Amino acid sequence: MGYEVKGIIISRKGHCNANHKVGEEFDFSGGRCPDMCGAFYHTIFPTIRAMGYGGDIDWLEDKNVAQSVCPDFKNQVVIELRRGKKLG
Repeated sequence: MGYEVKGIIISRKGHCNANHKVGEEFDFSGGRCPDMCGAFYHTIFPTIRAMGYGGDIDWLEDKNVAQSVCPDFKNQVVIELRRGKKLG
């Protein structure tokens, strides 16, 4: 990938089966797949790839910041993804 992409859990409601906690950080740079809930990773994967390869997501106000919600609607965990510096 061309850019670093990092994520941080910014909120959690209810019980997270993967035990994700507010403040937990992840590094997705260079195609990394960190130890996180598979369903959540599957949900954010397209955004990670777009950000990592320099793509723009039209509906984002800031093209370098995206938020996504875990697919477990009863126990919502929210992650903020940030595109950082160009790799290499």
